Amino acid sequence: MMSIMVGCQDPPLSSIEKADFALKSAAAAGAKSYAQPLYLKAEEFLRIGQLEIARQKGRLAPLRDYDKADSLLNLAFITADQARSEARGKISDLRSKTNSELRNLQDELAVWKEALNGPRRGLSGGQNGSKPDLARKRGDRLAASEDNKPA
Repeated sequence: MMSIMVGCQDPPLSSIEKADFALKSAAAAGAKSYAQPLYLKAEEFLRIGQLEIARQKGRLAPLRDYDKADSLLNLAFITADQARSEARGKISDLRSKTNSELRNLQDELAVWKEALNGPRRGLSGGQNGSKPDLARKRGDRLAASEDNKPA
């Protein structure tokens, strides 16, 4: 008597849907730009899984085995999910860095505004003042000394 090993005979349609949804979710999260290698790998797993399903459909029904296709589609799902997570992490880091840089620039702008407005107040009060105050005082002294030079 001959026994035939029968594998999974129905195509893994739910695995295709899961992998496809995970790829769309990863793309929406920015994975095409911020996690491109993982995203491309997930697309490749999905493509190969679909090719394996097509290959198995071409076989006689008792010889069909969709286990390999199901494994590839599960890898596509897992890899797409990793790409989505990586993209979200990178975007979050970029937002933090951007906000930090923006705060630094706003602080620097405030210092410059204070320095530009400060000399008028600093000169009348006789205070040493900021660097712009000192530069202006030095310029006044140089101009006064040039006026006093003999011709």
